[in-house]
Amino acid sequence: MTGTVVSPNPGVARQTWICTARLRLRPLCADDLSDLVELYADPEVMRGSSGVAVARDRAASEEWLRQALAIPTIGGWMTYRVEDRATGAFFGRCGLRPEAGSEKTELAYAFAQHAWWRRIATEASIAVVRNGFAAGLGRIVGCALAKNVASLRVLEKVGMRRVSEEPTSVGPLSTMKWTRPITTGLMKS
Repeated sequence: MTGTVVSPNPGVARQTWICTARLRLRPLCADDLSDLVELYADPEVMRGSSGVAVARDRAASEEWLRQALAIPTIGGWMTYRVEDRATGAFFGRCGLRPEAGSEKTELAYAFAQHAWWRRIATEASIAVVRNGFAAGLGRIVGCALAKNVASLRVLEKVGMRRVSEEPTSVGPLSTMKWTRPITTGLMKS
């Protein structure tokens, strides 16, 4: 079950929360900095995100969060904190953001290792993409390094198909595009 609920905290400027059977996604805020610092301090998380296993320090994580919060929240653009619906435990972040110099919107995520191999990235990504299309977005893409097979698999499960691959300093970068409607429930592997 996926549903959008309104935050119970009237002080939160951006109110849209998304709940799935296992997850609660709420807009990132400045209070999430400590969890993001821990997430980005893991070299393996960064290898999946950037292709290079170099941890971000607190200042770099703070700058990333500042930039994420500066993106206008129109048309479904938003980055969410992804947490366990029952316990509130932090899993990572997932959201939609405008792709620089394009009319495309990019699905972007990063998850802590304890969330890997549990279909959390897939469940969160499906919920975020559905929310983006419901908000009126027309085109959503995802990018992952060709060697990041797990992330490419998540993008496929969301309904994206590879449309291009280009060389980068850390290996080929695959661009995937949404090509079919996301049906109810998670897609089968």
